[in-house]
Amino acid sequence: MKRITWINLSATWLMLLLQRTPAVRVAAEVAEFATPSRIVALLRSLAGIGASLGAVHSLAGATTLVARDSSGNVTSPLQAKVGTAVNPIAFTVTGTQGPPNSWTIGGNLPPGLTLSGYTSGIVNISTLVLSGTPTSQGNYTFTLRAWENTGGKGSASPLYSYVVNVAAGSVAIAPTLTAQPSSVTVNAGSSATFSVIATGTPAPTYQWRKDSVDLSGQTNATLTLTNVQSANAGNYTVVVSNSAGIVTSSTATLTVNAAGTAPTITTQPASQTVLINNSVTFSVVASGSPNPTYQWRKDGNALLGQTGASLTLVAVQPFDSGSYSVVVTNSVGSVTSVAATLTVTGIPTGTVALSTQPTAQTVVTGGTAVLSVTAANATGYQWRLNGTNLAGATTATLVINAATAANAGNYSVVVSGNGGPLTSTAAALTVTSTTNFGHLSNLSINTNLAAGGNFTMGYVVGGGAGNRPLLIRAVGPGLAAFGVPGTLSDPKLDLYSGSTLSGGNDNWGGGASLANAFASVGAFPLDAASKDAAAQINVANPSPANTTVVVSGGASGAGLVLAEIYDLGATFNATTPRLINVSVNKSMTAGETLIAGFVIAGDTSRTVLIRAVGPGLAAFGVPGTMADPSLALYSGSTKFAGNDNWGGDAQVSAAFNQVGAFGLDANSKDAVLLVTLAPGAYTAQVSGTAAGLALVEVYEVP
Repeated sequence: MKRITWINLSATWLMLLLQRTPAVRVAAEVAEFATPSRIVALLRSLAGIGASLGAVHSLAGATTLVARDSSGNVTSPLQAKVGTAVNPIAFTVTGTQGPPNSWTIGGNLPPGLTLSGYTSGIVNISTLVLSGTPTSQGNYTFTLRAWENTGGKGSASPLYSYVVNVAAGSVAIAPTLTAQPSSVTVNAGSSATFSVIATGTPAPTYQWRKDSVDLSGQTNATLTLTNVQSANAGNYTVVVSNSAGIVTSSTATLTVNAAGTAPTITTQPASQTVLINNSVTFSVVASGSPNPTYQWRKDGNALLGQTGASLTLVAVQPFDSGSYSVVVTNSVGSVTSVAATLTVTGIPTGTVALSTQPTAQTVVTGGTAVLSVTAANATGYQWRLNGTNLAGATTATLVINAATAANAGNYSVVVSGNGGPLTSTAAALTVTSTTNFGHLSNLSINTNLAAGGNFTMGYVVGGGAGNRPLLIRAVGPGLAAFGVPGTLSDPKLDLYSGSTLSGGNDNWGGGASLANAFASVGAFPLDAASKDAAAQINVANPSPANTTVVVSGGASGAGLVLAEIYDLGATFNATTPRLINVSVNKSMTAGETLIAGFVIAGDTSRTVLIRAVGPGLAAFGVPGTMADPSLALYSGSTKFAGNDNWGGDAQVSAAFNQVGAFGLDANSKDAVLLVTLAPGAYTAQVSGTAAGLALVEVYEVP
């Protein structure tokens, strides 16, 4: 509470005051009552008040509010004018009550007037002073009650009302601009609006100008131009005036873009045939206004990150063969190029050839490492450690479980076949004892939802015992902020434990706790008023059965949505709980691509099991499953692994048991990858030639 410094009057003035009954103390702000002439005038007025008490109040013991200005005039009600400073009014009480030490004030003070020391409620002061310059016309009433003690306690006076009548002022105030017009860029045919905010007395008038020439009839605070064309481009200002003065705004420029044209392709991509391990580039030449964007596709599926006028594939492999096209888009329309066929050759019929080599890895002690090679026309494999054959290691993939220092070394593989044998390059395996080993920290699903559609994400917390905080988001409008078209307007999250709804969110609300969580995991921020959904939860290890998230759009229609699960744990070591499995279950249309991104955090590589299951679900009686899903794994825009029909590999099947995943028929058309990945971000793309339900899973392999 604000306190006012007492002005201690000289002894002479104090004696004069003490001669009155009851004693009267005067408090004032220095600016109003610091000079002797004002003090004398105020004391004279207070002396007059004391002399008249007997005549005014015949009731013994009455306590009365006294209000006087510095000239000694009785002022109740106070007559004032807008723009004219009032003669300060001092309030005190007289009667049987002792001098007040505090006041309580209520009601409405006229705008522009203040009571010394008063902000709200109670003011600890003996004499109040009303001063200032009124700014608004009207009749105002406020109440006062005097107290003998500070803080509104002790003996109290009656509640007094004081009236201030404020008439219209005769003093004019020149206009002031509080908001300037802003420059605008629009497309031809659109609307453009400029506005300004100004104050002044009397109310100002407006005149808009273009290139310093008055615009007829444009005399409001806002100027709106419709169906703008190139002739409307220029510099706009507004002149604001009243009887007290004139002011001109800053200049706002209107820029008009030429009318847009849909993209057209003048040079189509051409089909090519290249040797294995060589590079190939597809190009397109297109025009349009505004400048178009590009999205390359392979066999009808979008290629992640391939958004330039050219597409370059490095070290092509047989699985890169296919049909390539590009969709060219701007705000006016879009066009798709002709399909260009890529044929990868260079492997004589029946001759063995290496397509991919094993890569170096670093894993934690006790972890799993996977080394693999891709070869055409191979008839056999023999893996070696430091040049020595490994017994039983005779497939294209070598899985090393529970790695120790004894497993560290250089691994290579000898591939048999016509024209062979061929020996791969050596890949170093390093085994370390760090506690910050590789682990899953994030899953993101980028897909389209049909109107009324949904999909389900699952998560499992393992590792050490305890709770792990997770951040879950469903982003639609937040993607539109980055210029992404066709986003879901109002995504929703529903959280389930088994079949029981345990929480969720629809419109995250801009809470500080969630905003801080976004920043802590490096997730892009969301507008506080957006209709994106987000929730922060704690999940125990062991996790409840069937811990899932359902992402939907409700009645918001169709659109693109990004769903994310982040590990929010502030620390990580061998004894902390962590995400060990993330998954998504979604019905897909024919040719649709489901993009599942995930992040490996930590200091070492991590082996993961990635599955795209369709027929394997049908074995459990699930209807409408995808008949033949395929799986491609990307690092950035580079595809480095893939699978279509997993083939029943015994080492891969053993990994199912390690992570607790259900088994798959060896001859099924489900897709599976068992791969060791260095720390970083990866994208799994799942697609199928026919529509159906697919389950995509990413498991951390012990």
